[in-house]
Amino acid sequence: MRLISRTSPLALMDALSSIVQIQLSKALAQSLSVLVLELKKCALKAFSNQDAQDFDEAVDFCDLHGPKLVRECVKTIQRGLSLTPSLGRQVQAGNEELALVEYSKFEAQLLVDTVVRNVRETLSEHELNACGCYSQFIGWHIANADNPFSLDYLLLGWLKAFNLEAWPESVRNVFLAQVCALLPQSLAAYFKALSAEFALQQISPLLSSSAFAINEKRDVVGEASRQSDPEETLSVIQCLVLKSILHCQPPAHGWTANSLLQSLESKGFYLNQRQREDTHLVSGVFQSLQQEPVMVEGLKPALQKLLLPVLDVTLRESGALSDENHPVRGSLDRLLQLAGGCALPNQSLEARVDTLMGRLVTNHQGNSHSFLTLNTELEELIELQQRSYRRRIERVVQVYRGQETLLEARRDVDQELSEALGAHPPKLLLQWLQMGWRDLLVHKRIRAGRDNISWLTDLDLTRRLADYLLSPTSRCSLDESYTRERDVDDLVATIYWQLDEFGIANAGGKRILEKLREQIVSAQVVELGQLCAPHTPSFQASPELQDCIESLEEGDWLQDADGQALQLIWRSVNKDRYLLVDNKGAQVSDLANVELRERVAKGQLQVEQSGSRNQGVVQRTLQDLVGRLYREIAYTRSHDELTGLLNRQSFAGLVAKSLACTSNTAYFIAQVDQFGVLNSHGGLMAGDACLKHVALALEQVLPNTGSCARLGSGEFAAMIPDCDEVSAYALAETLRVSIAGKTFHWQDQSHAISLSIGVAQRVESDDVASVFSHLYAACNLAKESGRNQVHRLSASAYDERVRLSAIAARVDDIIKREDISLRVQQIARAEIDSLELPHYELLLVMENELPLHDFIAAAERYNRMGKVDRWVLVRAFSQLEKAPDLWSRCSSISINLSGNSLNDEGLLGFIQGLFTRYAIEPRRICFEITETAAVASLVRVANLIRQLQQLGCSFALDDFGVGFSSFDYLKRLPVDIVKIDGSFVREITHSHSDLAMVRSINEIAHALGRVTVAEYVEDQATRQLLIEIGVDFVQGYGVQMPRSFLGLLSNI
Repeated sequence: MRLISRTSPLALMDALSSIVQIQLSKALAQSLSVLVLELKKCALKAFSNQDAQDFDEAVDFCDLHGPKLVRECVKTIQRGLSLTPSLGRQVQAGNEELALVEYSKFEAQLLVDTVVRNVRETLSEHELNACGCYSQFIGWHIANADNPFSLDYLLLGWLKAFNLEAWPESVRNVFLAQVCALLPQSLAAYFKALSAEFALQQISPLLSSSAFAINEKRDVVGEASRQSDPEETLSVIQCLVLKSILHCQPPAHGWTANSLLQSLESKGFYLNQRQREDTHLVSGVFQSLQQEPVMVEGLKPALQKLLLPVLDVTLRESGALSDENHPVRGSLDRLLQLAGGCALPNQSLEARVDTLMGRLVTNHQGNSHSFLTLNTELEELIELQQRSYRRRIERVVQVYRGQETLLEARRDVDQELSEALGAHPPKLLLQWLQMGWRDLLVHKRIRAGRDNISWLTDLDLTRRLADYLLSPTSRCSLDESYTRERDVDDLVATIYWQLDEFGIANAGGKRILEKLREQIVSAQVVELGQLCAPHTPSFQASPELQDCIESLEEGDWLQDADGQALQLIWRSVNKDRYLLVDNKGAQVSDLANVELRERVAKGQLQVEQSGSRNQGVVQRTLQDLVGRLYREIAYTRSHDELTGLLNRQSFAGLVAKSLACTSNTAYFIAQVDQFGVLNSHGGLMAGDACLKHVALALEQVLPNTGSCARLGSGEFAAMIPDCDEVSAYALAETLRVSIAGKTFHWQDQSHAISLSIGVAQRVESDDVASVFSHLYAACNLAKESGRNQVHRLSASAYDERVRLSAIAARVDDIIKREDISLRVQQIARAEIDSLELPHYELLLVMENELPLHDFIAAAERYNRMGKVDRWVLVRAFSQLEKAPDLWSRCSSISINLSGNSLNDEGLLGFIQGLFTRYAIEPRRICFEITETAAVASLVRVANLIRQLQQLGCSFALDDFGVGFSSFDYLKRLPVDIVKIDGSFVREITHSHSDLAMVRSINEIAHALGRVTVAEYVEDQATRQLLIEIGVDFVQGYGVQMPRSFLGLLSNI
């Protein structure tokens, strides 16, 4: 019972909206702040460089977007309160197609369900009360998905805003764990405030706790769902709209989902997400039924009339179509059954069905009762149709049973004649049998039966006649010859009398009998003939197939290759002949046993499983709709939307399958050169047109057995089975020439397009990652060589990559086992007698069999160097903190940072965290970066240098001078120290050019205010020359040999 609120509905809405604004905002903000702290802790604890970066990015996202997401979530709840319930969900979900594409994916929904389930364990009672009270206030029960106070409604919007399915798994797991832990506590006050407000207004829940299911499921099966009051789920306005639309004329091309939705919403019926989905389902089912082969043209108008009443009931009772026992479903099944049984257009039946449908529309009251009446009347029509069907079947069966009796009699006669006459009877006797005597024997066999004396006597007459023909008369005496002649005359007379009685005596038969008599009496030479045995075709079937055929009974159903249902209405006693008719009773096939076995074996006929006939056309249509949707989703997930080629994930799957086979497979990757330039100048539409252009050319070049994909942006890939590397190279070259030889035109502008292509061959030791790695390496070679080229990975380069990848795979283990350690090398003032404290550079050294340069090369190539750098940083800071007296002997320590680390956005935060954790003065730390590493991301590196310099750190640019643009980079990078590359320093005592280069670098660095360090100083002569040039510091074996870092710390 609903209690009347003390205040107006608008006042209550304002109060509820205020609670949402204050309490919900506070709860979500508290949870978000705790979540950010936990993500920061995870970033600091991360051992993997990539994991630390992922957590830092998540922290940045929450800091930047978190407050805005809280406000948007609160506004979504408030909008849900301000709109009618049928609109609330629509505002959150938006366009139904957009919702299905963007967030109704399985993975996203799974995240929401997991969080809701965990949070609900604590808040279920509070949520139940708030949702029930709001439903009471509105006037009818509101589903969880549409109720603004349900956890489903709240958390769907909250988690959707964070786009969690796109986050790395490690971050997503931490996020979900924290949300499940924090929200129950923070939301408790929110729900208590809602309950207090409803209690103040004397509003109690619409349903009691025992009747309201938290995990709400719609009951679509059984009589209870059919007898439910429509007013409980639909408003009065919605019911009136449905009633009015029943009498609307359909559009010219029939109702579609869009036209139905437009018609409903134009009249004020705003559907929620579930109702919109049901509308699409009903429309799809009816469109499919219209195309069913069994649906005759004359009954299609009646089916169209049925659509709106079916939609009406389905919007009220969601299971009306899916429940096989529902009257609506029964009406469709019966109408399809009736249509399937129409042998010919039947105007009387069509008029009767049309009348029934018109009566249904007129009498429909928004429930399923009118369908119950319709089903009774359709059953009567089906029964009349079935009687007619059975009569047709009986007539056909009677004919075939008579034919079976005739065939059986002929087989018996042929068998007896074969035994009596042998394989080579007299030729004249065979003519006699063909003149009608064989038919007489068959006739008597049918009428009298197998053991009747009459037909056995006639058979004996035939045998005696054959004996007389074959027995010689030359050895008989005169008396015997006379007796023989008299017996033959009697035999011939008896046989002719039998023919005359049977009605087939004629002059031709009489002449043959006279010839037989003359041949017997005159002892002429008897010419023998051939008695042909009937041919029996054979087909070797498997025992399982033979058992399947043997088990067929009259009344069983089969299906042909076109999906047509065929019924076995007759089977011979010997199971050697089968008669099949369609569902209209028309004969389709008369098959011998061997023919039936052969067709079943070839798949031309399929025996239907028990119960499958009861499935019905509607059920199969529903399954087809689901299957079609699945195929569309599968295609979308596996193909690139723009070009229609496979996407990266699907192509990787094909590569994996190819690696599991033994066949020779080749691959190539093609990248559009300077694709970003085209996008920038021509616009995104021009870029898309270019990608389609390249995709078409790729498909034309590849053989039919090949597969091609778009991996992303301007990047394509292809796989060619049974193809060697030379042939793949030729295909790639053909593609390159094809693209380069055609100018791409877009909006009256011409663009030259070229491809850089890398080719690789399948190797037994390859996995998917290594195949892509080889392809990218070859493609990079093509770009480095000037672009618009095709390159393949050589055997030596491949072996080198395999060797380095094996080393890279050991990086984590090497760090864990501490198979690397630190040494230091002194950097001293160039003047030998200087009293300034020296500086030291940290050097990495291997403690196992691996050469250091191989370890570094592998770590850098496979992006593992960042982890090595972090190990060095942690080890250096932790050891330096333990030796505070070091600074009395040393001014600072240099630590190298690789290019991997410089490209890591989380590096700055990591270093800042180290200074917070360890008591090290920033001025004691100098970071060394190489010119090559800095160039890769100049702006980012410059910002990193400035921020760490603000802390007090210094920076050195190592290996300076090896690049063509070194001086330009020096002006853009705010480093403190320039380390002159040792390749110039080593030979300055012998090479004037090297000396000139060192002098120039030193002068320019000084002009820019930088301090200079000369590397590879190996003797005093070199050091003295550097002093004369004016270099500030020197480093090398001539200054000091490298020593243990721990030895330096302990002053050993």
